[in-house]
Amino acid sequence: MLTEPTVLFVRHGTTGKDDILKGMMDPPLDDHGRELARQAGKRIAEFPVVSIQHSPLARAAETAAIIGKIVGVKPVEADALGPMDVGRLSGMDKDKATDWLRYYIQHPDKAPPGGKPLGPWFDAFAAHTRGEMAAAKKDPDGVRVNVTHSSESVNIPTILRGGDIEYKGTGSPDPGSILRLFHRGGRWQTRELD
Repeated sequence: MLTEPTVLFVRHGTTGKDDILKGMMDPPLDDHGRELARQAGKRIAEFPVVSIQHSPLARAAETAAIIGKIVGVKPVEADALGPMDVGRLSGMDKDKATDWLRYYIQHPDKAPPGGKPLGPWFDAFAAHTRGEMAAAKKDPDGVRVNVTHSSESVNIPTILRGGDIEYKGTGSPDPGSILRLFHRGGRWQTRELD
């Protein structure tokens, strides 16, 4: 029996375009990405899953559907799990995009060309994460799963610390990775699942 409140954040599987900043680009999973989703689903099946939410984009929805089929829970779309809308920066090499994104991170009220300001995106994701944490504390026997993108995965520790938006380029969590957010010893902690 699970005794500590737990929320899992899964980065979607590979798409064949994983070396670029995708933003709102909507490529589906490739064969390897579907295999990564199956592997994540098998790992997540070790937990008593009570909900699965996912970003509206195809790569996250497909990952969630594969996981949901394995664990027997129907996934639900959540807008707050969507990636940063970086507009015309989409398609850039992730590391080359870092300098551009640093400016918009430091000016969260300004929108990248053709995109949306990062401040409201971060605030919506942070509110969603805090809501999942509160729900997990109310029901510590059930695990809540969220399928999202690298930009969200990177920012979960930031939300816990009360820090600002972060971006790590190719240093982001790997596709198919699972971050466990759990409450132990009076505080929330994170650990990547093997």
